Amino acid sequence: MKFNKFLKECNQKDVFKKLSLYVVTSWVIIQVFATIWEPIGLPKESVTILLIILLLGFPINVYLVWRFDLVKQEPRILKINKKGEEVPGKYQKSKFQKVYFSVLSVLSIAFLGIVMVIIYNNFIGSVHIQELDVSDKIAVEIFGNNTGDPKNDIIGKMTADWIIHGISENDIGQVISQKTVDDYTGIVMAGVNPSRSKNLLKEYFKPGKTISGNFYQKDDKLLFQGSLIDANNNNEQVSFKLVECNSENPLDCIEQLKQLILGYLVMNQNPLLTLESNPPKFDAYQHVITARANAKDYDVYIDGIEKAIAADPDYFEPKLLEIVFYYNRQDYHKSDSLLRQIKPNSNTTSRQLNLLNMYTSLMEGDNRKVYDYIAREYSYNKFDLETNQSLMVIALQFINRPELVEDVYKEIPSGDLIIENCLFCEYRNYVMSMADIQLKRYDEAIALLSETMGKIDEFYLNKPLSSAYIRSNKLTELAQLLADVELTAEVKDLNELYLFIGNEFLLSQNREMANTYFSKVSQTEQDQSNSLAESFYLLEDYKKSENMYQILHDENPQDLTYISRLAASLAKNQKVEEGASMIKKLESLREDFQYGEVDYRIAQYYAVLQDEENVFQYLLKSIAQGNYYTISSFQNDPHFVNYFKSKKFESILTYWH
Repeated sequence: MKFNKFLKECNQKDVFKKLSLYVVTSWVIIQVFATIWEPIGLPKESVTILLIILLLGFPINVYLVWRFDLVKQEPRILKINKKGEEVPGKYQKSKFQKVYFSVLSVLSIAFLGIVMVIIYNNFIGSVHIQELDVSDKIAVEIFGNNTGDPKNDIIGKMTADWIIHGISENDIGQVISQKTVDDYTGIVMAGVNPSRSKNLLKEYFKPGKTISGNFYQKDDKLLFQGSLIDANNNNEQVSFKLVECNSENPLDCIEQLKQLILGYLVMNQNPLLTLESNPPKFDAYQHVITARANAKDYDVYIDGIEKAIAADPDYFEPKLLEIVFYYNRQDYHKSDSLLRQIKPNSNTTSRQLNLLNMYTSLMEGDNRKVYDYIAREYSYNKFDLETNQSLMVIALQFINRPELVEDVYKEIPSGDLIIENCLFCEYRNYVMSMADIQLKRYDEAIALLSETMGKIDEFYLNKPLSSAYIRSNKLTELAQLLADVELTAEVKDLNELYLFIGNEFLLSQNREMANTYFSKVSQTEQDQSNSLAESFYLLEDYKKSENMYQILHDENPQDLTYISRLAASLAKNQKVEEGASMIKKLESLREDFQYGEVDYRIAQYYAVLQDEENVFQYLLKSIAQGNYYTISSFQNDPHFVNYFKSKKFESILTYWH
């Protein structure tokens, strides 16, 4: 039978009408179910399950149409056996029946395939975004009007709408408004005792939190009081600070209250991660987010932090970030001044107090306490990248415990991080590589740095990579690295790298290779620069270094390095008294927040003169004042290479253990 003839016969037998009844009914059921599944408390997947059942039911319905309707319309012709005799009870299949069941088979396979796709996409192969649980639903009630003037009822509705808009716009939670509740009252509560309608919100929408409040008038002021209630037990979770404004400008109050509510909701999505004892204003919180997103742009960063503090003077976190910003830029007096402005009070949490103690210890140069306090902060917030990276730095550079770094680093899986968009990820890799170098795990350092530099172009990473190559005697790889760097680097940056590499060779006691790189600087640097003066100093050409450091000192008489280098050059040129005079000048420049730098420069001076007793005396003073172990100091400073095996030097390295 041709297919168009089959379709014509289906039409004549009302097959399409019977099947369309199933399709239309199924469509209506799905539409209704998609609307009511949530209010009646069913899981979201129930809509998908219903769709699967209806799809599987369609081929069954096609068969049932045949079984209970079409079969009656078929001619009943008995089958004929090979002998030409009729077989009782056995009937021949008509051409229509054969095509009908062929189509049914195709439909069954097609619909089964569709069902399999739906099951895979929704239950097997899909990545499910975690849905809002009960605690994520936030009901916002219209604020009560206690002014005694019915005209002000609109202010209560406006307050609720303003809060709802803020929550929705910033994707803080799933909002249930009073309008939604009112809309469902007539649907869900139809046929139910009207006295139960007041329980609709709790019984059907099941919010975790309810925001409610009232406002009243005092003289020419409007006063708003809002609270957040645990919808499960009706206990008040927080009562927001009373907000007041001129009665002619109620939006001022509404905006202030919204800021407090949004700030609280954001900061309490994970209460363990918040520093705040009271929720910050939301616009202040947004300024902090903007600042963090622009951490490499110092101007934009500090502008965002300052705007956050201006928007909410009680916001604790940006105050800390401002202190750290100026500390990292070595403006220690500014940092200390900002720290002293934060006065603990009865609202100061134990975590806030811990951080204040940490920064106080940091300003005082007590590295051991700094580590103890940051370790405690880390226990609160292990997965915060900034805290994680800070603990790594303090373990390595403040107390010289490189063996502690790896466990902290591995706490956050690096494979999940996009380093190109993550400043602290970049710093974590840098610190981890330096720890590996100190632990003589050179291959691990090379692998990590190579991977990092394949994704980001940061010149400073060439230093630890060069160090790893030199200390593992991979000089061919070092030469290739420099060949690549020399193509694009500026002369100033390149010469700084040459000096670093030369010092690394001195640490390996390879004077010949060291001089090769120091000479590169003296051959390329044209100006009377620090790099050129340093190259002559490291080449032990003290006459030239004396002349150059004298010029630099005259231009900048407060620079501690210039004074130390000049003093050493003078002493090596048999001008011992003049050198000693420069050291006295260096002593006179002591001031707060130098963290042992004066003593360290004096120790370098005595190392050039091979005065071991004074070397250790001043190194000990330096570390005790809060100096720290960097990629170029203490065990990484060739001035002290002859003392590395000394027990006294070991005591310097373990001073903060």
